[in-house]
Amino acid sequence: MSGAVAIDRLDLRLHVEGGRLARFDLTSTRRPEAAKVLEGRPVDEALALVPLMFALCATAQGAAASAAVEAALGHRRSPRILALRRLRVDVEILADHARHLLVDAPRLVGGSVDIPGARRILGLARGLADALADPSPAPGPAPRDLARDLKEAIGTHGFAMPVERFAAIGTARHLLGWAMAAPTSPAHLLREAHVLEGLRARKAVAVPPLLAPTAPDEIKALIGMIDGAAGEAFLARPTWGRCPRATGPAVRLAGQPLVARCGADWGAGITYRLTAVLCELALLACALPARIAALEAMAEGREDGPAPRP
Repeated sequence: MSGAVAIDRLDLRLHVEGGRLARFDLTSTRRPEAAKVLEGRPVDEALALVPLMFALCATAQGAAASAAVEAALGHRRSPRILALRRLRVDVEILADHARHLLVDAPRLVGGSVDIPGARRILGLARGLADALADPSPAPGPAPRDLARDLKEAIGTHGFAMPVERFAAIGTARHLLGWAMAAPTSPAHLLREAHVLEGLRARKAVAVPPLLAPTAPDEIKALIGMIDGAAGEAFLARPTWGRCPRATGPAVRLAGQPLVARCGADWGAGITYRLTAVLCELALLACALPARIAALEAMAEGREDGPAPRP
């Protein structure tokens, strides 16, 4: 047999001296040269390959590749196609959040995992993604029915209440009250994270958010870093303005009232970031039915605007 397949990973090593963190080393085994397999291929073939190259966020990677190709060719997609693409990415985000909150993260703190709940949510998310395939939807339940069931499953297994009720929580105190009372894996996870973290989160370093450059000179500088001699090093460990940048729910929801309140009360630690994941899960689930309805309206020619997004 041939050797084992290499798996890209990030290795973090902490060096402790005198009971304090003295320094850390971060090593990436990511292989940016893998993107070279796309060079010279027909556009359609390259776009079909992109999602297959990523174990995580394959839908999002495919959407980004399609947007990049369209921008390079000067093609403009219809509002319906853009809304459909955005919705499929958000369904992928919902599934990822559910898997992490119900299975992966609880294992790290010795909590109880919810395998049946995760299977239910992930199955519905896959069904909805298939039903939203373009241009030929897969046979099966209608997207509006799958969206309704997915929203209800997230409420049941994630929050033990309708997602609208969780999304209406406005203070850190009420959030902790939910975590103490709800019998779900995410509630237990938030409870344990808050206890383990204590007041140490106030000392956590707030990493600046990653914002796409808009000024022409910044865009030119970014292209130069990617295409230049140090391009592979930049892709392996990307920085902007000589420092790493934060991404994810804590950045996307930085202005959401509960997330902002928890950040002010607790600092930029894991409890704050976990709150952002919970809020994004609830808000995306809340919006599913309306976004499906908007897509149906655009398909029928009754509206030509993007589907609403939280």
